[in-house]
Amino acid sequence: MAITDYLELDQIYLQTLGRGLRTLAVCAANSGEGVSTVACALAMRHQQSGRATLLVDMNLFRPSLNQRFDLARVNWQTDAPSQHQAMITVLPGLDVLTASAAPANGFRQLDAIQSMLKQWLIHYDAVVFDTSPLNAINRNNIPAELICACSEGALMVVKTAVTRQEELQQAVSRLKAYQVNVFGVVMNDVAFPPLHAELQREIQRIARRLPRFTQWLSLWLKRSSLVNIRI
Repeated sequence: MAITDYLELDQIYLQTLGRGLRTLAVCAANSGEGVSTVACALAMRHQQSGRATLLVDMNLFRPSLNQRFDLARVNWQTDAPSQHQAMITVLPGLDVLTASAAPANGFRQLDAIQSMLKQWLIHYDAVVFDTSPLNAINRNNIPAELICACSEGALMVVKTAVTRQEELQQAVSRLKAYQVNVFGVVMNDVAFPPLHAELQREIQRIARRLPRFTQWLSLWLKRSSLVNIRI
């Protein structure tokens, strides 16, 4: 099942882009929390609604959109000609701008980001940003809080039982300092396997002693709507 098919995604979409937002930044405290996955899913969901959408990778720390869509990273700047040359149509109505191979310095000015957005919104119904980790501070990064501040708001992704409280507090403080409008938090439960997967793992312990029973129980678990339900 594609991520765009999940009911949870539709709920997130309807509270953000689905209600008319034109600029949205997806962010997280640390790397690997699922920002790119959520940003891609929301952009694709908006494209499926018949809206022209631009998905922009502003994560120079660990860019990923080029790998997800099998695209090359190019040296684009804040000027329109280089941006247009770097924009690639991956689906009808969905363009992707991979993380620039240029140094981050040119992207650290609030007015430069706002100027780019203004131009993009002439051609697109919405722009979705994939940002760098809020707590990753180095000279090669575009500060995520800056991108969030230029957007109408931000959506924060938190990996359950992985992100520490102090890391989350630090990230939220950065957003508050830029007066970012945070629409909500997406809890990434990937570290917690679903109930049916845990039960399947446990019954394998008796497979050698009770192979037929194990086979029957495993098949029942796969078919059961009770243990396969996702909340």
